[in-house]
Amino acid sequence: MSELSAAGYDASLIYNDKKTVNSAFVKFSGLMFEAGISPLKSQKFSIKIEIDSKPPEGAILEIQLVNKYFPISFLSYDIKSLFGGKLHALLSRKYAKGRDYFDLGWYLSKWRGIEPNFVLLKNALQQTSWSGELPDKDNWRELIYKVVERVDWKKVKQDVEQFLENPLDLNIFTQENVMRLLKLT
Repeated sequence: MSELSAAGYDASLIYNDKKTVNSAFVKFSGLMFEAGISPLKSQKFSIKIEIDSKPPEGAILEIQLVNKYFPISFLSYDIKSLFGGKLHALLSRKYAKGRDYFDLGWYLSKWRGIEPNFVLLKNALQQTSWSGELPDKDNWRELIYKVVERVDWKKVKQDVEQFLENPLDLNIFTQENVMRLLKLT
């Protein structure tokens, strides 16, 4: 936080390191007003950071180089590992998180024929005491199809709509379309 203060930012930090997934919120006061995004000086810009202190084994890491506004490189999971993590969330989460379903549709439509990192997915499910059938190359689409088929899509849409840049995406982001994408091989 001292680096942010030294750079002239009015920032605060709230963190929780009591769970396996540590989380932190960095909140910047006045930043949205200064950027012209908000008319309120008191409105805060928040960034949530989560770090899994015991990630499941099997992820494949790669270095990403991005040069949109300025060059930056970072280490991240590859696409198959990220997708495996998303499928783990869909299979094991006790409630429907709309962003998980939207992300599923995004992965399936962007990378036709994508398959998850099965090693990571199986390790993650075992780590969270999964008692169902373990996904593999032959059954993962069917297992996820059943999850999508059972979910209350009205709740999924309500949860995800606040995060969409374009609200019209909800016209394409339908339960039927996601299920259709799961049927494609």
